Amino acid sequence: MQALAALAQSHAATNTKLVFNRAMARLGYAVVRADTLSELTQGELGRVRSERDGYRKAYEAAAAENGRLRNCGASLPRNGIAPVGDKPSVLVVTLPRSGTIYIGSTLQQSLHYDYGPALALGHFDKNVIVPEVAHDFRRGGLVCTTHLQPDQTNISVLHKFGITKGVLQTRDPRAALRGWMNYYSDDRLYRLLDPHLIDCYTKLSPMKKFEHHLQRYFIPTLAWLSDWLNCLEAERNLEFLSLTFDELAEHEHSFFGKIFDFYGLRAVLKPAQRNSQTHFRGGSKLPWREEFSADQIRRMNELIPSRLWERFGWTE
Repeated sequence: MQALAALAQSHAATNTKLVFNRAMARLGYAVVRADTLSELTQGELGRVRSERDGYRKAYEAAAAENGRLRNCGASLPRNGIAPVGDKPSVLVVTLPRSGTIYIGSTLQQSLHYDYGPALALGHFDKNVIVPEVAHDFRRGGLVCTTHLQPDQTNISVLHKFGITKGVLQTRDPRAALRGWMNYYSDDRLYRLLDPHLIDCYTKLSPMKKFEHHLQRYFIPTLAWLSDWLNCLEAERNLEFLSLTFDELAEHEHSFFGKIFDFYGLRAVLKPAQRNSQTHFRGGSKLPWREEFSADQIRRMNELIPSRLWERFGWTE
């Protein structure tokens, strides 16, 4: 009986080690050669646990970068889509925090177009057109919304692919800054756009947060607006419809009607939902005056070039 019991115990230990070895092999580890379960637990299993904890820490450290990678990754062009002659693709260039996703979603629903591929790769103040998506855009039936930078490289790519029509939507940069700051904090956007800040951003004083965004967003916004004005004056072959965020917020049907007419399209307007998913809750041009101090407003006003005051008719 004792011999049978010892044999059964040995058989059970062997099976246990065999099962463990198979599991380890799937993970890429060498076969464990421990003779007893206790030796296995103290030796190889301890190493596995140590490496597991190391991988876990590495994953947690990289988790904050996942959104950044997705944001920088270019979408793949659509497959199997033949050119659609009577459905010209629609390009809408906007400032961040100006209802960009809402505009794209509404056009998608109203026109029954595809929406999603990123025409430009990168962030607001620096991006480049993805040639594959530009080619896809030319086939028709596609809505692209972008914060496209009008530099020489991007404009030459537009010309190369024959993309000469688009919509340029602008917004009072002071109102846009207010929306940017709220979104930046609520959605922890600083983890993606300014990873060097980590959690110290939340500990900054309101004035230092304002100063950070004045340099990081507001001044680049002024440059972006000026660059687009210069571009459209110099590039006579580009035809862009100029619209504003206030038109979208106050006269939505007219806003989209102008886009339909500009592209020669007939459609029944089907507005998207106004919520956090479309990054648009209606918008107003007044709250920023209530949220910024008199000194902050003065600082912003001093930075706005006279040309932008005259062109867009903003008031101090």
